[in-house]
Amino acid sequence: MRIENTTLHASLVVKVMDPRLVSDKTESFREQMRRFVEDGNRSIVLDLSQVDYVDSAGLGAILFVQNHVEKQGRFALAGTGERVMALLKLSRLDKLFRLYPTAEEAAAALAAG
Repeated sequence: MRIENTTLHASLVVKVMDPRLVSDKTESFREQMRRFVEDGNRSIVLDLSQVDYVDSAGLGAILFVQNHVEKQGRFALAGTGERVMALLKLSRLDKLFRLYPTAEEAAAALAAG
């Protein structure tokens, strides 16, 4: 799983660079995200702007990350494209996640409380 990370407004922004978050990539994704949390990151924005497809395993991995982060911090999703947003709405997960159009807006919102 290819990811890039940066810091904005004291939040770690993790940008998924692969266009698909699917079952064969979820284990490495979970492991990378687990390391970020273990390294002390308590405010994480997951930027999905480069992702155009997420399967059920990918959704499960995102839920795992959210649960892991929110035990001690804050988590938001940013940049969900049309297809990914449709899946979140269909599964009603759009009600569960903090969703923002951009990583910048998500990081600013998490910083504001």
